[in-house]
Amino acid sequence: MSSGKVQRQCIQRRQCKWSITYTLLGRPYDYHYAPGDSQIYCSELVYKVAERQLGVKVGIWDKLGDLNWKPWEKFIREIEDGQLPLDRPMITPVGLTRSPEVVRVYPRAE
Repeated sequence: MSSGKVQRQCIQRRQCKWSITYTLLGRPYDYHYAPGDSQIYCSELVYKVAERQLGVKVGIWDKLGDLNWKPWEKFIREIEDGQLPLDRPMITPVGLTRSPEVVRVYPRAE
């Protein structure tokens, strides 16, 4: 209220349908880090939402064997029934940052 008069304010935003986000949320966490939609992990969710909703591929996929997997070998073998799926493609947080579609905003690069 200002000077005894009721002021009405309205905030609007662009209509955006994020249906794919809602279909992926709530899925079990994917400890296998395998591509697919039945289970999902954090970086995979970001990648899939951007790709499916915006048509933008934000990230570079790596094979497990190209990553620093050796410290996690015991855990990987436990969840993979003794196997090492070194050819499995994975999107990692670092892979997301290596996209030409992503710009660092903080801290600013000097």
